[in-house]
Amino acid sequence: MADLHPQIGLAGCHRFPERIRFEYRLPMYHFILVESGVLEACPVDGGFTARAGDFVCFRPAPRNIYGVEPGTIIYQVHLTFAPPPRDLWPLWLDPIGRLPSRLPLGEHFEEMRTVFESLCLELDKQGDAHKLRAMGAIHKILALIVQVAAGGNTERTRLDEWQRARLGLEQELSREIKIGTLAQQLGFSTDYFIRHFKSRFGLSPMEYRTRARVCEAVRLLRDTDLAVKQIAFRLGWNNADLMTSHCRQLLGCTPTDIRAGKSAAELTLPGKKLYPVNLHVVPPDAGPKWFEKWMLPDRPWDIYTKATAIRLSGKTDTRKLCR
Repeated sequence: MADLHPQIGLAGCHRFPERIRFEYRLPMYHFILVESGVLEACPVDGGFTARAGDFVCFRPAPRNIYGVEPGTIIYQVHLTFAPPPRDLWPLWLDPIGRLPSRLPLGEHFEEMRTVFESLCLELDKQGDAHKLRAMGAIHKILALIVQVAAGGNTERTRLDEWQRARLGLEQELSREIKIGTLAQQLGFSTDYFIRHFKSRFGLSPMEYRTRARVCEAVRLLRDTDLAVKQIAFRLGWNNADLMTSHCRQLLGCTPTDIRAGKSAAELTLPGKKLYPVNLHVVPPDAGPKWFEKWMLPDRPWDIYTKATAIRLSGKTDTRKLCR
């Protein structure tokens, strides 16, 4: 452990609405935490199935393959534990030896998820304090792995359910969300959920979701060449007039004004900014060629930056993944 020097490449939380398969070069360790759904893996040392509550460890390898079923949610982090050439050496932890490929976390899942979330919150921020917190999160992950694999016990850490609800309202803005379903997932009645959410964040859940849509619309108007109508449909509005109406109401200007640079209007969401979903969080010093590390020599594409991942038809199993 004295020679353990974690270096984090990326972290993230990802929700997969459809069946999808990934095949890529793996130049470092790849940790995955399965929150829901099914992950079918075919690493170099043999295939396995991981389900909700499982921790997965892929070791450095020339080629790695895994697939997920629709509705699967995962957290992940890519990292090394030593500088080259020792970065490819197996990590050995007493008393469990090598890191397990799959580890059911049981009652310790919530605590592990909290640690992965802290990585998503800290990794892309400047400053030694944020860097140290990210490094500390990796040590906590390893400590939990050892405790669970060795049969040890640790105190559970519970997440703030209101922050989790807020994050849910910021996700998948293209689809309709039922407040009653979100309240039920937290064990609350709809009225109680709406009342206490507004008390905490100053907005009703639907007002918060509308504001999140407008925030994303502003970003897309400024950073992409998508047509206003395309942006409206992407964010769940049936027509561009609805988006224009919400922009006027919340920003005092139209989408056309924003795109033309005639308005410097900004809109923020109440509460501390949370991590993005379905986007990779990378360290501040990550260069533009960072993702080329994962490109396979025989395939001039990168599954993390281009829409080239292979979608599977039919039921996914390890045998299909390994072909």
